Amino acid sequence: LETVQITGCEDSEKQAILNASGISMGDNLWQINTQAAEQKILSAFLNYDAVDISRKLPSGITIKMTPSQIDMVCVYQNQYYSMSSGGRISAVSDTAPSASQVPLVYGCDLSDVRAGDIVEATNENKISVLFDVIAAMKESELTGVTHIDVSDITTIRLYWNNQAELKFGSTQGLAYEISCVKKLLEEQLEPEEIVIIDDTLMNGTYYMRPVGALSYPGESSQTEEPEQSTVESSIPDSENSSESEESSGETT
Repeated sequence: LETVQITGCEDSEKQAILNASGISMGDNLWQINTQAAEQKILSAFLNYDAVDISRKLPSGITIKMTPSQIDMVCVYQNQYYSMSSGGRISAVSDTAPSASQVPLVYGCDLSDVRAGDIVEATNENKISVLFDVIAAMKESELTGVTHIDVSDITTIRLYWNNQAELKFGSTQGLAYEISCVKKLLEEQLEPEEIVIIDDTLMNGTYYMRPVGALSYPGESSQTEEPEQSTVESSIPDSENSSESEESSGETT
């Protein structure tokens, strides 16, 4: 080994990354255990989601670092797990991060998970559902979500800007449904209005009703305001907007 190229990190970290890998200049290129070196780096640097080491003939290697970005904070058994969209737990704390710009997540099982772990996304721990929700939010460009609740995957809850609780029935087609509800929030919700929007049918129909306040996951009591009025409406379809508008109605 004569040359090492490290990408995806700060220049000041490169030597420390090489040291953590256990790789040294002059090593036999073909005897380097790249997988073991990758795991050593991941264990030493908690702010990266992935490391990829490849040989570059005739006598070099490339170390590609993938930085992690905190996309959510999962709440589990009164602890707060800062997690990237790649599943990397960068920190575990007894207190919620102050002034966090990412949503608090409830409903995922993080037993036996520690800082530095990369959580495997499974249906059992509901991380796979959570990742689908995060991906759908990014695709639909929905911002302002403060809480996500995946405790019941048949009623996925998003809490938006302290004004709306959004209910969805599945991750199938979720990005489209979120984009439709997002349009409603932007165009129909009054500045001081607080509502619950039920889109669990996932078929273009939603039910919206005003409430006095929202009940967030993790609160000691989650009693909803008595129902005041319900608006049932069809979310306009781009190919059949006129028909959707005719089917809208209001009930109390």
